[in-house]
Amino acid sequence: MPKSDRRKLTEVVKEENLRESLEAVRDYIADQLEGNLCNTCLNSRLRTGDQASLILRLTTVMEAIEKIPKVDAEVSELTLIRGRAGTKEVDFKKNARQQGGRHASGTR
Repeated sequence: MPKSDRRKLTEVVKEENLRESLEAVRDYIADQLEGNLCNTCLNSRLRTGDQASLILRLTTVMEAIEKIPKVDAEVSELTLIRGRAGTKEVDFKKNARQQGGRHASGTR
């Protein structure tokens, strides 16, 4: 989004919405990387360590954003809770022990 349309990072973070905050951080880091390019040769003016650190942080933030499920109108509250807890649905029929006595042949 253009810089004029983007809200301040501090405003977004104060709202305490994790996805929006991470997206704002992502945009800020990308702006820092692009803003420090030389106009002539397009090489970074940042020190190598600073540039590498920002790139590493950017990829970490992008991975964190990917892990957060997008909230749609059709997503149930139970699905959201499962997504936050990192649990999977369990197929109880598949994992349940068989009940009852022995089979006629002595095997299952």
